[in-house]
Amino acid sequence: MSTTVTPTPDHEKLLQEAMRWAAGSPFEPALARHSRREVLRRNHRYYRHRIPLYRQIADRAGVNDEAPFEVLAHEMLLPDVIFKAYPQSLLDKRDFAGMNGWLQTIFHDEVKVPVDELESVDDWLMRLEDSGIHLAYSSGTSGNLSFVPRDAYSWWLFREGSLHYAPFLLARRGVIGRVKTPLARLAGMTFSPALFRKIFSRLGFGDFDGIFLNFSGGNQGTQIVGQELARRVRKANFLYPIKISATAIRALARR
Repeated sequence: MSTTVTPTPDHEKLLQEAMRWAAGSPFEPALARHSRREVLRRNHRYYRHRIPLYRQIADRAGVNDEAPFEVLAHEMLLPDVIFKAYPQSLLDKRDFAGMNGWLQTIFHDEVKVPVDELESVDDWLMRLEDSGIHLAYSSGTSGNLSFVPRDAYSWWLFREGSLHYAPFLLARRGVIGRVKTPLARLAGMTFSPALFRKIFSRLGFGDFDGIFLNFSGGNQGTQIVGQELARRVRKANFLYPIKISATAIRALARR
């Protein structure tokens, strides 16, 4: 696991409670609920000031910085169509300056990557990646790819957050063996997320081979989590041992 990312105190609390829940140990739902709501309120204030589209939606709904959780839950849960609301003509024409402009409306930081010599959407994604903007994309079943931008911290949470509880869920199902199962439950109950990250980054699932029913590469949503797990098993076997590109997905969906 990455050692360069330090979770916020609220995220660390949530990871701790997730580990305890997954291990079947006593946990505190009220504490987890409070932490989730605090993160949501803090994100709302930040996004309202930094993301143009989010601010427009909040202003139209009359939702200010100090809105309570109940108002945010009712007014500010946004449909995923906002992540595919760009004109398809921009990609058809390879207008990646235009795509930068659209991305800026839904991202909290500046999007100023150069677009010279870009030939495909994959080139654009790689250019963004190099600048620290990570885009996960959908399968594009509608023919229009969704692009969800994340900064380095959000990208880390997305890729590795679930790795804090997946091992304990497997342990509860008896996957890791009769001897290790009670040890795993004890670890889930007593280890801090930071200590678990340190140990799991070294040991992983080294006793196991993994079978993953997806592609071995590409930024397709939850498949990324499978790719992270694959790095931690003894041997990874993918249904499709190739990287699936955004260009290929878009071409297949729009046939």
